[in-house]
Amino acid sequence: EVGCISCQMCVKKCPAEAVTYEGGLIKVDHPKCIAYGPECQEVCVEKCPRNIMRRYEGRKVIARKSADGLKMAS
Repeated sequence: EVGCISCQMCVKKCPAEAVTYEGGLIKVDHPKCIAYGPECQEVCVEKCPRNIMRRYEGRKVIARKSADGLKMAS
């Protein structure tokens, strides 16, 4: 079993009202979420029964050797 089950728990619990459900998709207004700050304790992540929502960990940098280039997943 994978994917969102449209329970909308993340929408219902978000104190910043930054998570919405539109056209069958969960959407996160990231600027609104970040502006609210850590006081919400990332309740959207905690309440998701499918563990689909993830904590924001900042931009991750992918290190690679310039000679290797980028490779498509096989």
